[in-house]
Amino acid sequence: AWTSGAYDVETDILYWTTGNPAPDWNGDLRAGDNLYSNSLLAVDPDTGERLWHFQFTPHDVWDYDGNTHIFLTDVERDGETVKAIVQANRNGYFYTLDRATGEFISATQYVEQLNWATIDDTGRPLVDPRANPVEDPDFRVCPGNLGGMNGAWTGALNPDLGLAYIPTIESCQYFQKGIVAFVKGQPFMGGLPITVDVTAGADYGHLSAIDIHTGEVRWRYRDPEPMMAGALSTAGGVVFTGNRDGFALALDAATGEVLWKFRMGGGVRSQPVAYRAGGKTHVAIGSGNDLNIAGFAAGTVAVPEGGHLFVFALPD
Repeated sequence: AWTSGAYDVETDILYWTTGNPAPDWNGDLRAGDNLYSNSLLAVDPDTGERLWHFQFTPHDVWDYDGNTHIFLTDVERDGETVKAIVQANRNGYFYTLDRATGEFISATQYVEQLNWATIDDTGRPLVDPRANPVEDPDFRVCPGNLGGMNGAWTGALNPDLGLAYIPTIESCQYFQKGIVAFVKGQPFMGGLPITVDVTAGADYGHLSAIDIHTGEVRWRYRDPEPMMAGALSTAGGVVFTGNRDGFALALDAATGEVLWKFRMGGGVRSQPVAYRAGGKTHVAIGSGNDLNIAGFAAGTVAVPEGGHLFVFALPD
């Protein structure tokens, strides 16, 4: 588990999501569903007892994890109000579950490019065999290993509009299976994802507003780069986010219209936050591309990445 859990005072349940099994891309070494990986776990906060679980991607061989954030919210289904959990999973599907029982309600596609699996009536993926990693892959799998959304940042929820705002990555890859043996302290991956199509426009992104009651996409703000910043929804009907081109963005929460943009001087890969100070509401957004671990080996640790923190005061 590498994101925070959530506690529901109404059901007195603690919820945690979990990551993928290892090795990442060679499933031959871990037969079966690899239970509790890529899952949502419901836990009794007093005893630690597991109450129920739901596994999004059994036997994950694409690094999809289950670790994107969850929203505890009520949804309307078939004329009834359901206490639900919704999640935009990295595997490209937007899930709705009953948060008291773990019962599967629905899964709808929120990415535009998805071919690895469909979802049956129980919520289990029906995997296209061509999507499984092989030594010489020739099938381009969508989403890629970053997923449709990555757990390193969060989306946002507007309960009044019934919309979840999901920063989305549109990217596909070939997954190559490799031979690997476990060595303590060493990476245990079992292959690698390969990006072949590097032409302009092959990878892109959008901020998608998803109706939490139906799972349908209401609107998209499209961007030429994958969206790798979080989203913030305000009570004033505005959604804040940013893009890799270096702009902070404010959008109309109901329509997706761009209301304001500000060049930050570096790519935005942070989580916007809001707070009150001096009688005004402020929004803080960080900029600066993150440094990949591989950069240390290349001696780039001292290269400035354009990191700044900008704070904006909202009008009264």
